[in-house]
Amino acid sequence: MDWIYLFAFVMVCIGSAVSGMAAFGFSLVIVPPLLLAFEPATVTTMVIILTLVTRWVVLVDAWDSIQWPPVAMMAPTGVVGSFAGAYLLKHLDSSYIKFSASAIVVSTSLIMLAGRTIPGAQLPAAPPVAGFFSGMLNTATGMAGPPVVLLFSARDYATQVFRGTLTAFFYFVSIFGLVAMVSQRLVQRGDLYLSLGMLPAALIGTYLGQYFSRRISQRSFRRVVLILLVGTGITGAVAALRSLQ
Repeated sequence: MDWIYLFAFVMVCIGSAVSGMAAFGFSLVIVPPLLLAFEPATVTTMVIILTLVTRWVVLVDAWDSIQWPPVAMMAPTGVVGSFAGAYLLKHLDSSYIKFSASAIVVSTSLIMLAGRTIPGAQLPAAPPVAGFFSGMLNTATGMAGPPVVLLFSARDYATQVFRGTLTAFFYFVSIFGLVAMVSQRLVQRGDLYLSLGMLPAALIGTYLGQYFSRRISQRSFRRVVLILLVGTGITGAVAALRSLQ
């Protein structure tokens, strides 16, 4: 069983480095492969806890660039979505959760690779809608990123504004996501120990990502990451479909 934890350690380190550089991608990188080894509730717990413990590094670095109005507009619906997602996680078959997570990774990556934007991104209702689905996906699949990443990309936020505002919202929604999961009794003691064991990997990856974020072309880096995510997402989706048969 030791290889499973070594595999998780490496994936968390890579995911943290990616998110430290690109401001998104932690859960998109680690969720599909980790779902091959752990139950959805375990993976979601790990993602939320590691986000809370490590993302302050990015938050401090980009604090002056945070746009607070979008965060305030997304926050209330993000809370509602967090409890809705926790309910789904508890009552849906784990294979459906795994397939949904992988499908979200693939579709989000393809949309961003194609340079497409979501319709209505400039409307006042867009942030609350993105906040709800982000909160729901956070607790249901461990991936809060896609709705908000697509929204901010469509609004063409500058890199530092994108990083700071995204991280501020992730921090908020992760706090309430953990509360929602505890309320549904989805957080087990073993999951907490596993998450703490992955903390060194998350910290190492985050600092590496921060270091290289100013030394590598963001556009090229994001493109490579998105291509890799398509591959990992398809792998996870195929594995989930096999388990449904």
